[in-house]
Parts: sequence; C-alpha cells; structure tokens
Amino acid sequence: MPHLELKTNLPDDAITEDFIKRCAKLLAVTTGNPEKIVGVIVSSNKRIFSAGSFDPAVWMSLSLIPPINGMSIEDKNRYCDEICSFVMKELNLPEERVELCLMMFDASNVGSKSGTVQSVWTKQASSKP
Repeated sequence: MPHLELKTNLPDDAITEDFIKRCAKLLAVTTGNPEKIVGVIVSSNKRIFSAGSFDPAVWMSLSLIPPINGMSIEDKNRYCDEICSFVMKELNLPEERVELCLMMFDASNVGSKSGTVQSVWTKQASSKP
C-alpha cells in the first residue's frame, strides 16, 4: 500500500513496463513510501466512454492508508497534480481525459499474511523500549 490502478482504452503497446516502473517510483516519492510497498496495476484496451467520447482516456484509483495525523486537502491536491501530470505527459493526454480517484483505507482494513497493517503497527510500537 499505496496501490494505483490505472484503466485506459489505450492499446497494450502504449503502456510500457518502463512507464509502469516510473509510475511506481513517482507514487513512492509522492506518497513518501518505500518503493517496495507500492503497487501499480494497469488494464489497457478497456472500453471507456468519458465526456461524450471514446477518445483516449485514463481513469485511476489510488488506494492508500493516510498518515496517522490525517491527510490535508493540500496533500490530496498535490497527489492529484503530480500523478495526473505525469500520466498526461507520458501518455500525451489532455487534462480532461485523465481522472484520479483517491480511496482512503483504515489501517485495520488492509493486511497481508502478517495480519492487518494496524496490528503490525501495534506490535512494532509495543516492541520498542
């Protein structure tokens, strides 16, 4: 976590592995998370009708756990600006064809084999002297 899911009606060959790697790096820097916990999922060749046309478009969902002290509207605006600007530039799309939805998850609702993020954080905090 964080994870970025990108859906587009662009063809598969328009979304290179290099683009996905650079997208993951940007996501890590933008959110302040290590790259090893960032995920990017791309679905291309989708049928997307947006703003009255089937012209090339990108719809994205960014799923993340906000910091313990919350996330300001300025942070959310920065995420939108940095991620959308990157995608617009890299895929040569106008602003009105790129959309980002921010989805915030409570740490108790995200997990892995080790348990929820909240339980892992609690264990880490209790093991500190």
